Amino acid sequence: MSSGLSLVFVVFIVFAFLFCALALIAWMIVSLVHGGSRRHSSNEEESRMIQELHQGMNKMEQRVESLETLVLERERGREHERI
Repeated sequence: MSSGLSLVFVVFIVFAFLFCALALIAWMIVSLVHGGSRRHSSNEEESRMIQELHQGMNKMEQRVESLETLVLERERGREHERI
């Protein structure tokens, strides 16, 4: 039963990550469209922030993939123990 819950937890994490990523992208697009009259330095700051967010999301994606791998390996190990 706990393996089913852990799988549900990993799926929840993945969907939560995707939802946050999409919300962040939508927020950036809206802020760039409405902030077109800002100074050049603020555009550079926004570009830097977007790059940092992108790098952070890439790291988070790698962590989620690692968690998925760990959960799947654990479930496979349990299945082999039952056989």
